Amino acid sequence: DTAETTLRLSFQEALEGGRKPVELPTGESIRLKIPQGVRDGTKIRLRGRGQADPTGQRGDLYVTFQVGDHPRFRRKGDDIHLTETVGVFEAMFGTERRIPTPYGQRIKLTIPAGTQPGEKLRLKGQGVKTDDGQGDLYVKIDITIPNDLTDAQRETLRTVAEEADLA
Repeated sequence: DTAETTLRLSFQEALEGGRKPVELPTGESIRLKIPQGVRDGTKIRLRGRGQADPTGQRGDLYVTFQVGDHPRFRRKGDDIHLTETVGVFEAMFGTERRIPTPYGQRIKLTIPAGTQPGEKLRLKGQGVKTDDGQGDLYVKIDITIPNDLTDAQRETLRTVAEEADLA
Protein backbone atom coordinates (compact mmCIF):
# COMPACT_ATOMS: atom_id res chain seq x y z
CA ASP A 1 0.00 0.00 0.00
CA THR A 2 1.26 3.49 -0.74
CA ALA A 3 1.74 5.98 2.06
CA GLU A 4 2.38 9.71 2.21
CA THR A 5 4.26 11.92 4.63
CA THR A 6 5.50 15.50 4.83
CA LEU A 7 9.05 16.47 5.71
CA ARG A 8 9.56 19.97 7.04
CA LEU A 9 12.82 21.66 6.11
CA SER A 10 14.29 25.00 7.05
CA PHE A 11 15.06 27.42 4.21
CA GLN A 12 18.78 26.61 4.67
CA GLU A 13 18.28 22.81 4.75
CA ALA A 14 16.40 23.02 1.45
CA LEU A 15 19.17 25.10 -0.16
CA GLU A 16 21.97 22.82 0.95
CA GLY A 17 20.30 19.44 0.56
CA GLY A 18 22.14 16.43 1.94
CA ARG A 19 21.05 13.59 4.18
CA LYS A 20 18.59 13.98 7.03
CA PRO A 21 17.36 11.36 9.52
CA VAL A 22 13.64 10.77 9.03
CA GLU A 23 11.19 8.54 10.84
CA LEU A 24 8.85 6.88 8.37
CA PRO A 25 5.14 6.27 9.06
CA THR A 26 6.07 2.59 9.39
CA GLY A 27 8.20 3.49 12.42
CA GLU A 28 11.55 2.77 10.81
CA SER A 29 14.24 5.47 10.61
CA ILE A 30 16.24 6.20 7.48
CA ARG A 31 18.69 8.86 6.30
CA LEU A 32 16.80 10.51 3.45
CA LYS A 33 18.75 12.18 0.63
CA ILE A 34 17.38 15.69 0.18
CA PRO A 35 18.07 17.14 -3.28
CA GLN A 36 20.13 20.35 -3.24
CA GLY A 37 17.85 23.37 -3.73
CA VAL A 38 14.62 21.38 -3.28
CA ARG A 39 11.48 23.50 -3.68
CA ASP A 40 8.52 23.72 -1.34
CA GLY A 41 5.90 21.18 -2.41
CA THR A 42 8.31 18.86 -4.23
CA LYS A 43 7.26 15.22 -3.89
CA ILE A 44 9.60 12.23 -4.14
CA ARG A 45 8.84 8.51 -4.15
CA LEU A 46 10.63 5.96 -2.00
CA ARG A 47 9.99 2.54 -3.52
CA GLY A 48 9.03 -0.21 -1.11
CA ARG A 49 8.98 2.10 1.94
CA GLY A 50 5.20 2.37 2.31
CA GLN A 51 2.76 0.23 4.29
CA ALA A 52 2.61 -3.53 3.75
CA ASP A 53 -0.51 -4.92 2.07
CA PRO A 54 -2.21 -8.14 3.30
CA THR A 55 0.29 -10.23 1.28
CA GLY A 56 3.23 -8.52 2.99
CA GLN A 57 4.30 -6.59 -0.11
CA ARG A 58 5.24 -3.01 0.75
CA GLY A 59 4.03 -0.14 -1.37
CA ASP A 60 5.76 3.14 -2.06
CA LEU A 61 6.12 6.11 0.25
CA TYR A 62 5.62 9.60 -1.14
CA VAL A 63 7.46 12.35 0.74
CA THR A 64 6.41 15.97 0.21
CA PHE A 65 8.93 18.64 1.22
CA GLN A 66 7.59 21.63 3.13
CA VAL A 67 10.18 24.41 3.12
CA GLY A 68 10.13 27.18 5.72
CA ASP A 69 10.53 30.88 5.05
CA HIS A 70 13.60 33.03 5.58
CA PRO A 71 13.44 36.42 7.33
CA ARG A 72 15.33 38.24 4.56
CA PHE A 73 15.28 36.10 1.39
CA ARG A 74 12.23 35.25 -0.72
CA ARG A 75 12.47 32.41 -3.22
CA LYS A 76 10.76 32.44 -6.62
CA GLY A 77 11.70 29.33 -8.56
CA ASP A 78 15.48 29.18 -8.34
CA ASP A 79 15.84 32.95 -7.98
CA ILE A 80 16.26 34.70 -4.65
CA HIS A 81 14.82 38.16 -3.98
CA LEU A 82 15.74 40.59 -1.22
CA THR A 83 15.38 44.30 -0.50
CA GLU A 84 18.30 46.61 0.26
CA THR A 85 17.67 50.07 1.66
CA VAL A 86 19.92 52.97 0.66
CA GLY A 87 19.80 56.67 1.44
CA VAL A 88 18.48 59.14 -1.09
CA PHE A 89 21.95 60.57 -1.73
CA GLU A 90 23.44 57.10 -2.21
CA ALA A 91 20.75 56.48 -4.84
CA MET A 92 21.41 59.84 -6.47
CA PHE A 93 25.21 59.56 -6.58
CA GLY A 94 25.65 55.78 -6.65
CA THR A 95 27.27 53.55 -4.05
CA GLU A 96 28.49 50.03 -3.38
CA ARG A 97 27.04 47.57 -0.90
CA ARG A 98 28.06 44.12 0.28
CA ILE A 99 24.96 41.97 -0.23
CA PRO A 100 24.43 38.67 1.62
CA THR A 101 23.79 35.57 -0.48
CA PRO A 102 21.65 32.67 0.75
CA TYR A 103 24.86 30.61 1.09
CA GLY A 104 26.49 32.94 3.62
CA GLN A 105 28.80 34.93 1.36
CA ARG A 106 28.72 38.69 0.93
CA ILE A 107 29.21 39.99 -2.60
CA LYS A 108 29.74 43.49 -3.92
CA LEU A 109 26.80 45.18 -5.59
CA THR A 110 27.29 48.46 -7.43
CA ILE A 111 24.21 50.65 -7.12
CA PRO A 112 24.48 53.07 -10.05
CA ALA A 113 23.85 56.80 -9.78
CA GLY A 114 20.21 57.62 -10.41
CA THR A 115 18.83 54.33 -9.12
CA GLN A 116 15.08 54.64 -8.60
CA PRO A 117 12.97 53.30 -5.71
CA GLY A 118 11.78 49.77 -6.49
CA GLU A 119 14.44 49.19 -9.15
CA LYS A 120 15.77 45.60 -9.23
CA LEU A 121 19.42 44.80 -9.78
CA ARG A 122 20.45 41.26 -10.75
CA LEU A 123 23.43 39.30 -9.48
CA LYS A 124 23.68 36.50 -12.02
CA GLY A 125 24.27 32.99 -10.70
CA GLN A 126 23.91 33.95 -7.03
CA GLY A 127 20.51 32.30 -6.45
CA VAL A 128 19.55 28.74 -5.55
CA LYS A 129 21.97 25.99 -6.64
CA THR A 130 20.35 22.80 -7.94
CA ASP A 131 21.57 19.83 -9.93
CA ASP A 132 20.21 21.61 -13.03
CA GLY A 133 22.00 24.95 -12.54
CA GLN A 134 21.80 28.10 -10.46
CA GLY A 135 19.29 30.92 -10.23
CA ASP A 136 19.95 34.62 -9.83
CA LEU A 137 19.82 36.99 -6.85
CA TYR A 138 17.59 40.03 -7.37
CA VAL A 139 18.07 43.04 -5.13
CA LYS A 140 15.16 45.46 -4.95
CA ILE A 141 16.31 48.94 -3.97
CA ASP A 142 14.35 50.80 -1.31
CA ILE A 143 15.25 54.43 -0.63
CA THR A 144 15.03 56.27 2.67
CA ILE A 145 14.41 59.99 2.77
CA PRO A 146 16.09 61.85 5.65
CA ASN A 147 13.54 63.32 8.06
CA ASP A 148 15.89 64.94 10.54
CA LEU A 149 17.50 67.70 8.44
CA THR A 150 18.22 71.04 10.04
CA ASP A 151 16.63 74.18 8.62
CA ALA A 152 19.99 75.19 7.14
CA GLN A 153 20.39 71.77 5.44
CA ARG A 154 16.86 71.99 4.03
CA GLU A 155 17.52 75.46 2.67
CA THR A 156 20.79 74.34 1.04
CA LEU A 157 19.05 71.37 -0.59
CA ARG A 158 16.14 73.55 -1.72
CA THR A 159 18.58 75.96 -3.39
CA VAL A 160 20.41 73.10 -5.15
CA ALA A 161 17.10 71.57 -6.28
CA GLU A 162 15.88 74.89 -7.68
CA GLU A 163 19.17 75.44 -9.55
CA ALA A 164 18.83 71.95 -11.07
CA ASP A 165 15.15 72.58 -11.97
CA LEU A 166 14.08 69.81 -9.58
CA ALA A 167 11.92 71.89 -7.24
